[in-house]
Amino acid sequence: MTIEDLKKKIKKLGLTIDGENGRVLVEWKKVPFAETDRPYWAGLSSIDGVGPNALPLLVSCFGSAKNVLFADKELLTQAGIPVNVAARIIGFSGKNDINKWFDKALNPEPNINLSFLTPKDKDFPERLLSMSGAPSHLWVWGDKTILNQKRIVAIVGTRKITPYGRSVTEILAEGLAIRGLIVISGLMYGVDEVAQRAALKNKGIVIGVWAGGITRKSFGSRARLAYEIVSNNGAVVSEFSFEKFPFKGTFPARNRIVSGLSAGVVITEAAAKSGSLITADCALDQGKPVGAVPGPITSPLSEGPNELLKNGATPTTNVMDILNMCGLTGKNLDKTFQYIPKNDNEKLILKLLADQNLTVDDLVRVSSFPISEISETLTSLELSGVVEQVGEEWRKLAN
Repeated sequence: MTIEDLKKKIKKLGLTIDGENGRVLVEWKKVPFAETDRPYWAGLSSIDGVGPNALPLLVSCFGSAKNVLFADKELLTQAGIPVNVAARIIGFSGKNDINKWFDKALNPEPNINLSFLTPKDKDFPERLLSMSGAPSHLWVWGDKTILNQKRIVAIVGTRKITPYGRSVTEILAEGLAIRGLIVISGLMYGVDEVAQRAALKNKGIVIGVWAGGITRKSFGSRARLAYEIVSNNGAVVSEFSFEKFPFKGTFPARNRIVSGLSAGVVITEAAAKSGSLITADCALDQGKPVGAVPGPITSPLSEGPNELLKNGATPTTNVMDILNMCGLTGKNLDKTFQYIPKNDNEKLILKLLADQNLTVDDLVRVSSFPISEISETLTSLELSGVVEQVGEEWRKLAN
């Protein structure tokens, strides 16, 4: 089979190749799949070099994943597979007892039981199906049904988070969680972890996307956070089987899934060349809105969001900016929002604003609080989407 034969065959099957980047746009309903082929699909997808572009092409050409795994070197190379990748397919030891290998992949260690989703499964996220270069599968630990929720928002950013970045990330994630939205991010430290822990603290549901296999060894220091996410009705998702450890090349693949599962992406703090900007680029490629939190022009870790803002990202200064950006207001929210004041200052200011709009000077006079406390409290309430400024006056937003 020549490359031209391959191209003709995939055209008949409804697959197309993006000429600029070589990514494959797949009509998954036309790719052969039977339930008995699931373990072989999982095994084939675990082989280095058989990525989300190659797998549907190979399965379409050979009729099944099993046929691919048992094809000889000549057939594989004739189908355009590089010699080294063909050698890995031929040498994949798991195919000799595929059910044993698959059981190990689904249950890599005690207390970790995974689901393996293919694009033919009802729980496979619809948002990913139309992506160019969409994943050919997902390993899921936790509640796989939440992946198809419409109310998922990504919060991503630097690993070297500053006090400013921590504060705004916590407030935004908290505001999303108490409104019933799902917060998605990577599973790294910094903005990822701060956003996820803030959501968990407020009884929110969280999705973590990992850049390696779903095992304690692969997680390393991230294991506790992963367990907390799953224990609180969330999910940990990965493209990689249990043998794979994260490395530099797996993070961009993870980033496209973070953005792909979300209704929109928010960057709270990031350097000019931060990996989180790759997530923003993925979102834009996928037609998703991108929000950015403005930061001090003197801070290197605000260079990323500030640059995104110059290029048309949505300025994000409170939770309502995110909801409006993603079209997740009104009837699209399935949870009544009832804000609970964090302290006595918030309680009093919300009470004063309940029936009237007031200026900062009015609030200082009526409350007897210093102007610094009033300003700090108003800023926190504004970020949480509870109050907004209209001219010189502040008003309480309806719950």
